[in-house]
Amino acid sequence: MPIQNLIYLFLAMLFFAVIHSLTAGNFLRKMLAGIIGERASAGWYRIFYNLVSVLTLLPVGLLMVLLPDRNLYQVGFPFDILMRFAQILSVGGAGSALISTDIGRFIGLSQIWEHFRAVPLKSASDVLRVDGLYRVVRHPLYLFSLTFLWFSPGLTWNGLSFNVAATLYFVIGS
Repeated sequence: MPIQNLIYLFLAMLFFAVIHSLTAGNFLRKMLAGIIGERASAGWYRIFYNLVSVLTLLPVGLLMVLLPDRNLYQVGFPFDILMRFAQILSVGGAGSALISTDIGRFIGLSQIWEHFRAVPLKSASDVLRVDGLYRVVRHPLYLFSLTFLWFSPGLTWNGLSFNVAATLYFVIGS
């Protein structure tokens, strides 16, 4: 049963990874700008990208919940507390990285706001972050996502499949 689940989860993650990578690239952005105009594309693309990302990740989440699963391991006290603490630090680190990159711009709401206000649109690619966490690591959101996933005090076969697929995507995708 776990091998079948592994295949399903990897295929769902592969679907997400391909779509996510295609929408992150410049080809689709330029094509959309040619269709709806540069300003509209710059204003709406990021929120479109995030919506597509969430929608293509939903099948992975559904498979994680719906596929039969078995526990792989469960870490006991006191090490489970240390692992949860590492996860809390990961959430804090990811939150800090999001704040330093401008959450509104990360989501795409700032671009839409600028589009409707008819002010010049700032491009996310205009600024390379080299301060804060970005001084230490190029992709703090990837790093903290991975530490959150791998410091789980309990892991199932489906969870292991997801963690491996997500780790591969973060490494290859970055």
